[in-house]
Amino acid sequence: PHDLTCRYRPATLDSLLADLGRKPWLSPRPRIAVWLAVKDQKRRFVLARDSSESPYMADSLQAAAEPLALSAVLPDAATVTARKSALDTLPQADPAQLFSPAAQADGDVPLIGTLVWSDAARGWIAQWQMDAGGRRYRWQVSGISFDDAFRNAMRGAARILSGNGAP
Repeated sequence: PHDLTCRYRPATLDSLLADLGRKPWLSPRPRIAVWLAVKDQKRRFVLARDSSESPYMADSLQAAAEPLALSAVLPDAATVTARKSALDTLPQADPAQLFSPAAQADGDVPLIGTLVWSDAARGWIAQWQMDAGGRRYRWQVSGISFDDAFRNAMRGAARILSGNGAP
């Protein structure tokens, strides 16, 4: 492994970002409470941080968040069990009504998603939604690995929360 240290002059970088139609994200980054319903060929579950359903998915989500300096937080299994009736409608959920601040798994803003395996798409189909700035954002990708689905989710959330546009 190697370490690379870069130092930037804010005026230079801000100018380059402006040329690209972007702006720097200087405010503190919120923790993203990820609520994800997963359906593969054999089972359905809501991804939880302390569940044995798919620890590889939980690890992959964290790996997708870290390079963007984001913190993705999953609910614990007890919260998922307690909210089971509400989570059955996860794909159509209204984040503001479905999850109270206490139910956001210690996150600041909820990101709701579904991940469904599709033989026809030759991969996962991911759908995401997030409310921010008085607007609901929805996006999807298909025919990808769950690693790519989580990178797509975190990049989309970062664009929304930074004020740099839609995912």
